[in-house]
Amino acid sequence: MLMFVNLGLLARLPFMPPLVDVLLALPGADIAGAVVLSQVISNVPATIFLAEFSDHWYALAWGANVGGFGLAIGSLANLIALRLGRQPGLWLAFHGWSLLMLLISLVGIYTLHNALY
Repeated sequence: MLMFVNLGLLARLPFMPPLVDVLLALPGADIAGAVVLSQVISNVPATIFLAEFSDHWYALAWGANVGGFGLAIGSLANLIALRLGRQPGLWLAFHGWSLLMLLISLVGIYTLHNALY
């Protein structure tokens, strides 16, 4: 619950709307914005934050799911799993596969989105 309150308050800061406008102006708009922001603050907080600026819940949800791939911070579950793994080279192997999955998922999600909408 605290995450919803804090991110809602953060979204109301005066300098946030112009930054979000830049994010949502990327090709793919809400999907791309959710994916990019997920690579910085994780997919769930990114979606909660962007929900203050967009009514396209389906695009945010798709972007959040795809945004879980990529960098380890893309999903807090990634960080938990990597921390528990404690194997040499795990972080490098994880990012190799995860960045590939991000690319494949982006192509898939844009194809599906364009076919449906």
